[in-house]
Amino acid sequence: MADWKTYVKAAQNTAKKQAPGAKRAVQDSAERARRSANAYATVAGRTAQRAGDRAKSEGLGGKIARAFRDALLIGGSLLAIWGVLYAAGLPIPFTAVIVAVLIIVLIAFASSLYANVRRQRERAADPRDR
Repeated sequence: MADWKTYVKAAQNTAKKQAPGAKRAVQDSAERARRSANAYATVAGRTAQRAGDRAKSEGLGGKIARAFRDALLIGGSLLAIWGVLYAAGLPIPFTAVIVAVLIIVLIAFASSLYANVRRQRERAADPRDR
């Protein structure tokens, strides 16, 4: 019976001796993790700031707004034409018109946005503008 008590006592003494080292290792590990997290947050913040600055300098918000406006004007015009044709007695299914309008609006939006970006790149690359 005394043998297991001796083993328990020895295990407790060993744990007490190793506990400061384990505690220190956990604290060091937590500090390294905190420093790594701060570094990652700093890099992510800088990356987001650069992306925002680049979008502002390229006027991306205005380009998207103009492309969206153009696409909506095209879509509205097509719906108005459908309304006139429907009133004139040409039964074109409304779902077919909506599908066609959505496809044309998406194509118009994408092409307008692409054209705006391409024009700006050409202006930036043109040496005569400097």
